[in-house]
Amino acid sequence: MADQLHPLALTVEHHDDQYWWALVELDSEEERFATLVESAVAFATYADALRAGCAAMILETFASDLNA
Repeated sequence: MADQLHPLALTVEHHDDQYWWALVELDSEEERFATLVESAVAFATYADALRAGCAAMILETFASDLNA
């Protein structure tokens, strides 16, 4: 496991009646969130975007642990 924990957040944004998720990480040097991964497609509902983002967050977390 990584030596340092990184603050992550999953956001869902609403634009033009569609929902998009983004996985962001706090950049401690710049004190702002930087996008790590974002949805390539729009979702019809908030819940669908949230579920897809959660799945991506789990995959991204495990992939980074495996590559560490």
